[in-house]
Amino acid sequence: MKRRLVALVSISLLLLASELLAKGKTTKIVIASGDLAKPVEISDPDTLVSFQVWAGPGTSANQAQGFIVDWSSGAIKELPEGLTRYEISFYVNEHKERIAYVVLYAFDSSTGRGYVYIPGKSDPHFQSNVRTIFRGVEGSWFHAWTLWDSVAEPLITKARPAAFEGHPPQPKSNANKPGVEKAVQTSIMLGERFMDSDEIERLVRANVDKTVTVVDVDGEIQNLFVHSVDEEGFVCDIAAEMTQPPTCAYWVRFTDVREVHPAGDGPVKK
Repeated sequence: MKRRLVALVSISLLLLASELLAKGKTTKIVIASGDLAKPVEISDPDTLVSFQVWAGPGTSANQAQGFIVDWSSGAIKELPEGLTRYEISFYVNEHKERIAYVVLYAFDSSTGRGYVYIPGKSDPHFQSNVRTIFRGVEGSWFHAWTLWDSVAEPLITKARPAAFEGHPPQPKSNANKPGVEKAVQTSIMLGERFMDSDEIERLVRANVDKTVTVVDVDGEIQNLFVHSVDEEGFVCDIAAEMTQPPTCAYWVRFTDVREVHPAGDGPVKK
């Protein structure tokens, strides 16, 4: 009986190893946000080995700390306010390189703690994520694994000073001025045209996989190709610089946009 159990365990381990090899290792991690000059790419194999997609809930490698999450501390009730969110895309090599999993990441410099959001049912990346792994904890924020914080935070800090031209983050000086943040989010005037953030979001959502003309809060105008939309912003490429498939993408916050039009609606004047 013991020999049979040993044999069964050995076979299971072999099958598991084959399964992981078939799924492919993480080959690249890309960090994107509207306040970065360009996406940050992590491709060093020695770094990537610690941040494999096939780890954590929903996988056989259900460690306390794995992927980029500290699973042991459980989901948190709410994210601290005012943190910039970064879209983290994990690429794997399965016959060809592809995006296998996407999460959101935020870092609180005042506490030195990072947070990771596993997209839920209403989020753009939910369907593609669960086709890769269904973790059973979708729609929740977690503390980030401190090892990931130690890698990601310095890279983000280094990339942030040369902010993406035309889409700067909302000035911090406005954060403590009563009514300023609310005004930016709900009523924005450009010449005679009035456009609130709900209308901006509606127009962007209506133009996924299309090009829109965007005016940012500083009055800069860009033609952007919209890839996907979440509750706070959208992933896009500069239309004039796009390749097929796009080599990189940017995340733009709705509150950084002053006006948006379908690209065919004619020029927008500052």
